[in-house]
Amino acid sequence: MRIRVAVLSVVVCALTVAVSSPASGRSAPPNACPPGSTNTDYCQIVPGQYCKGLSKKKIPGQKKSPFAQCTSAMAKLKKNPDLTASRACNGLKKTKNAKARPSARKAYLACVKAGKQLKHDLANSGG
Repeated sequence: MRIRVAVLSVVVCALTVAVSSPASGRSAPPNACPPGSTNTDYCQIVPGQYCKGLSKKKIPGQKKSPFAQCTSAMAKLKKNPDLTASRACNGLKKTKNAKARPSARKAYLACVKAGKQLKHDLANSGG
């Protein structure tokens, strides 16, 4: 019984040291490259990461879900830096269903916010 308690305490101490190490507390930015990496495709900013909070259910009167529309808007922004975030997300606020307009507007605003963040990250990464 004493051996089990001793082994358990050693394991708990080792886990505590591993968790409290400085490297484990940091989160990498979405475009972080591992040290020594030469693959530029790995270091690309993924458009879907900025649209995480948007719904994957279609809004009535629209052809694609807000998440899908946001991801395609982020891809447009990444391809064309002169495009504004509100212009890229413009299709999100249009719906044929009057009851769905508030949710479409909310998705549009979230997309614009994500687009501004993407443009900010692209400007800081130099890509």
